[in-house]
Amino acid sequence: EQQVASGFHRNTLHNTEGGADPEEDRVKKTVDRTNTVGAIWLGLTVGCAQCHSHKYDPLTQREYYQLYAFFNDIDEADIDAPLAADQERLRLAKAAFDAEHAKLTDAVKDYEATQLAAAQATWEATALKEAVVWRTIEPTTASSKNGATLQRQDDASWLATGTNAVSDVYTVEAVVDAERVSAIRLEVLPDKSLVKEGPGRADNGNFVLTTFTVHASPTSGDQGPQKIELTNAKADFSQNDWQVEKAINDSPTDGWAVSPEIGKRHVAVFEAKAAVGFTGGTKLTFVLDQTYNLSNTHNIGRFRLSHTSAQLPVTLEGMPVEVANALAKAAAERTVDEQKQVAAYFRSVDPELNRLN
Repeated sequence: EQQVASGFHRNTLHNTEGGADPEEDRVKKTVDRTNTVGAIWLGLTVGCAQCHSHKYDPLTQREYYQLYAFFNDIDEADIDAPLAADQERLRLAKAAFDAEHAKLTDAVKDYEATQLAAAQATWEATALKEAVVWRTIEPTTASSKNGATLQRQDDASWLATGTNAVSDVYTVEAVVDAERVSAIRLEVLPDKSLVKEGPGRADNGNFVLTTFTVHASPTSGDQGPQKIELTNAKADFSQNDWQVEKAINDSPTDGWAVSPEIGKRHVAVFEAKAAVGFTGGTKLTFVLDQTYNLSNTHNIGRFRLSHTSAQLPVTLEGMPVEVANALAKAAAERTVDEQKQVAAYFRSVDPELNRLN
């Protein structure tokens, strides 16, 4: 009942003229409500105190605006109240829209029912050969030059804790079961333990990767490590003047950084000028050098490495490993879950289905 009784406050004049000032109009309505309550419900000419304390009644200007404040935080939205003719126009327009839209949704259903399976079979014949599959690298060792502790996380990433010395250098060693390594991917990841969730350890959550190098060697024999020449660096985001390609140049005073995109996952990819790999496995040694400035602790807080054997150029993201593993099997040998994974992934990349949708 109180809500209904206060409904008369909606009867203020509302100016929707193009040249009207919305805030001025809102203040006018607030004054109108204040004065109406004063005159009708209090029996006072409170409006006199809008500009000065009341000359005849015991009401100060301050008290006027204390009363005004009750109405000054109303968040009003214009709500359409369509008439019967408006509703009929909407009904006809909606019916016309639904008829046209049904043609589009029917085309999707028809494609799914009659062509999607064949399209998937055609795609599967070459999908694995053409796909970019990023396989997570499991390091055998990960160390910090200046005393930080690198802790392995459940997702195969590494989190830097403890000492956060100026210009740290991380060295990571791993053995991968691959006779061809064509590109390396570095993910820098947010973490709640980092300032502003990172992905860096600086006081603003940033980092600077000055130089990123990779060496490869066979897992057996006397052949020493050879440096992989990296090229065509790209990332999902780079800070102004701190582009990712500067992490593989010859300058020790620049590098890759990501401010102001802090607290987010970022991805960098570095392609090998010539693919490397050895029979029986390949040992990879990564050096993440962050010595761009001898007065800052712009070290990476959390990171993960992966590799691919795909033909160049490669993309930042790629086919999920579980889908690639399923595609490596004959269709009849896949489990129900693997069949669902392959089908769901194909639906996400099928150009014709995406066009129809």
